[in-house]
Amino acid sequence: MLLIFDSIRVIAGLGFLLWASYHDYSTREVPNRVWKFFLPIAITFCILDLYFRGLTIAYAVQTAISIVIPSAIFIILFYLGFYGGADAKAMICLSIAIPNNLHFGAFPVWGTLPIFPLSVLNNALVFSASTFPYALTSNILWKARNKEALFQGLEEEPLRKKLFALLFCVKKRKAEVKPYDTVAEKTVVGEEGKKRSIRVSWRVADEEEESGFDVEELPENIFVDFSLPMLLFITVGFATSIILGDIIFWFIGEIFHFHFGF
Repeated sequence: MLLIFDSIRVIAGLGFLLWASYHDYSTREVPNRVWKFFLPIAITFCILDLYFRGLTIAYAVQTAISIVIPSAIFIILFYLGFYGGADAKAMICLSIAIPNNLHFGAFPVWGTLPIFPLSVLNNALVFSASTFPYALTSNILWKARNKEALFQGLEEEPLRKKLFALLFCVKKRKAEVKPYDTVAEKTVVGEEGKKRSIRVSWRVADEEEESGFDVEELPENIFVDFSLPMLLFITVGFATSIILGDIIFWFIGEIFHFHFGF
């Protein structure tokens, strides 16, 4: 019975994440109805989990910790600007639906953290960071295809900013820029006139982004952040946590030659 129940939780969680990811990828917005459906189902799963596994004080405390700590982290990350609202809602709902580790025979292969949602976060961060080879390749191909300097108009920018643009942004022509794209450059008006600079930001949004941009005022070629919606990485991170486990702690275990698993 527990195996069937846990399987239903995984399938439902993955289904809601895929639904939210589809909206986030298509429009960069996730309708609130996704969470209005997911939250009550997640709460129901949590209550049934306590019931099926025996409502002991120890398991109830463990479940509460596995919900409260990750939810607090996700809310803090959201207010710091590192996560979008949909990302935080997805992780909170997931924490409620599946707060503790699940085991399906030999899976997860590597094991996860005692607080399962934190392993999902770890994996999501790993996958989101792994996109930089695509951005680097895209920029190299853009230069080869267009026979133009990547940093034309940005020659005076420091090396660290240029490296950021190469690894985390992609070069686009003005006509290719979408309304939801985050422009990775800004124009500063000074005594010597207008000067372009690369805007380095790890935040999901800031005041400049919220104000939008006028496409007509953009340079002909410009860097934009290459950022797939975080929900896509959360979805992949969730599936990876179920099947393989926590990538970061597996890697640490390989380096220091120890094995952990929960």
